[in-house]
Amino acid sequence: MKLSRLSRCLEGSSYFGPRGADADADIDEEITGIACDSRKVSRGNLFVAVPGTRVDGHHFVYEALGRGAAAVVTEKGITLPEGVPHIVVPSSANAVADLASYFYGEPSKKLSIIGVTGTNGKTTTAYLLSSVLRAANKKVGLIGTINYQVGDELINSTQTTPNPVELHRLFREMVDLGTTHVVMEVSSHALDQRRTHGIEFSGAVFTNLTTDHLDYHRDLSCYREAKAELFKNLPVGAFAVLNRDDYASMYFSLQSHARTFWYGLGNGSGIRVELRNADLSGMDITLSTGQEEVVCRTSFIGRHNISNILVASTAALAMEVSLGEVKKGIESLRMVPGRLERVADTGGYTVFVDYAHTPDALEATLLALRPLVGNRLLLVFGCGGDRDKGKRPLMGRIGEKHSDCLCITSDNPRTERPLDIIRDIEEGMSGSAYLVEPDREYAIQGAINEARDGDVVLIAGKGHETTQVFSDRVIYFDDRETVLEALAKANYGDGASRGAEGRPEHKELEAEELATDMTVMKIGGTF
Repeated sequence: MKLSRLSRCLEGSSYFGPRGADADADIDEEITGIACDSRKVSRGNLFVAVPGTRVDGHHFVYEALGRGAAAVVTEKGITLPEGVPHIVVPSSANAVADLASYFYGEPSKKLSIIGVTGTNGKTTTAYLLSSVLRAANKKVGLIGTINYQVGDELINSTQTTPNPVELHRLFREMVDLGTTHVVMEVSSHALDQRRTHGIEFSGAVFTNLTTDHLDYHRDLSCYREAKAELFKNLPVGAFAVLNRDDYASMYFSLQSHARTFWYGLGNGSGIRVELRNADLSGMDITLSTGQEEVVCRTSFIGRHNISNILVASTAALAMEVSLGEVKKGIESLRMVPGRLERVADTGGYTVFVDYAHTPDALEATLLALRPLVGNRLLLVFGCGGDRDKGKRPLMGRIGEKHSDCLCITSDNPRTERPLDIIRDIEEGMSGSAYLVEPDREYAIQGAINEARDGDVVLIAGKGHETTQVFSDRVIYFDDRETVLEALAKANYGDGASRGAEGRPEHKELEAEELATDMTVMKIGGTF
């Protein structure tokens, strides 16, 4: 596509560069693609320099040119080599979204896109809604934290909401494969960074707003304001599904011109739910609209998952999906990776892995399990480095309150020292009957070795993730695989009494971390 044609989508832009004989000839480079990451530039690309939270794309313009960029878009005046086509725009973040959409033929306009936002429950809600829409014979694409689904292909995700170039490329592929509906997780970071600029959503869904990402947003009010952008930009005729049990919903409803559908566990909602029975394998629930009701068997457990089912069901009914199709979609979804995923059931005890990495999510998961536990609830968790430090003591307090045996370990330390993160967690705890084990693999092995008949083991924080991030390296690490390996060793009598010399060596933990004091677990015994 010619730059002269592509640049027509940019409002308020100014062109600097070689001039031709007529108005369009001055910017007639052939553009082969759009890039906002200099490392991904290929010959003939249009490079858009976007200021970021950690790095500024304007610092990488010359790298992009060295990789073959044919032209450059910036929002700052910079000096470029003579002859390089250069467009200056009011906002690079908006410009890259507009350019990507136009370059790929404005595919989002050919799709019914439903955005799902909130602190907790986005992924499970998106999976549930996708399953229900498939049960209603819709051709559905999915964009979210775990993966992107394009046709029958599952692509591991790099971000909950990808950058605009990747986003519109995915939309283009979906349209070409006949997709009609897309369920898309929309993060507060994406909204704040304008990654979804220009997308006309058919509907938006809100799960809840709790403490998270305050390392990025200044406070909870700013976090709420970022989420509000999704609802402010809904067109007339779109729908908004809001949580009557969350205070932020009224604020969002006042910001939106969309049709509002309310859900909640109390009165005044469009769909009512009744829990009939629950065990560690799932729940039986009744969904009722007042005129019709269905009984569903779901493999999910817990009050928070009832809420996730309600929000997905309400969104489906807003899209005129029948209650029978809602039932079919709920029952056909057996599992969401890393979301209270039942990794092992030994016949004596059960092991779950969950992504819970906020105070509310951890508490909801523990409360979901507590009434179903026959003996003890064992918890292994940590907190991520370089993220909101304020939630660490809160999670320590919650873990101590709702578990019987607790081990604090590492999550993704990133550039922080694991023991510093653990000490922050300990600040919220009142007792001393817990274990500190910075090596996550060893902590999980210890929990498996400690488990007895009737126990439930919860490994929280990383869920579906398959890497662990340190300051100087990223290693392969999957909680689920680690659980299965620990079970295999326990079954063969290997590892039940391993000492410090038996720790996995690939983590290369510092000497101080290896020397951490071990303290007695609650209700007797140590990991």
